[in-house]
Amino acid sequence: MDLSRVAASATFYHPNLPDKPWFSRPLRAAPSHPGHPAEALELAIDLSKVPAEGAKVAFRLEGLADSAEPTATFTVPFAFAKAAEIAVTKATEADRAAIGALKLCPVSGEELDSMGGPLKVSRGDQATFICCKGCLEPIQADPDKYLSGGVKPGAAAEHDHQHHE
Repeated sequence: MDLSRVAASATFYHPNLPDKPWFSRPLRAAPSHPGHPAEALELAIDLSKVPAEGAKVAFRLEGLADSAEPTATFTVPFAFAKAAEIAVTKATEADRAAIGALKLCPVSGEELDSMGGPLKVSRGDQATFICCKGCLEPIQADPDKYLSGGVKPGAAAEHDHQHHE
């Protein structure tokens, strides 16, 4: 879905006044690959004053392609992501420099673009890239090993498969 024509907002509700909007911010169409339509919405905002529990966020999207339902609204509880949570996303054009610097999957030792990837794996402000979903399990089992920046590409492959040069 092309989101460049959609107007969207996030309205925050404080737990002390759950029925009165606290503040609203517009969501922007996120940059995608050059020449392709925006596929995501984003908002960069300082959330340090939002309580960790009890707040909620209402999202409103207007201008959707379905003429029968051009507007969508939904409300969700606000929650900070846990520091230990691992997120997996497709790498974006903005990640190209980091991918070029890493070159090889830290799990398999294969080239990052060799298996339909790369995928970006992150936890908090730490991230790495892997060549495929099959390389996710070792990271989930030992995230500190792979997300601390101290791992050599292919460390698991060298250990598990005992590659010889």
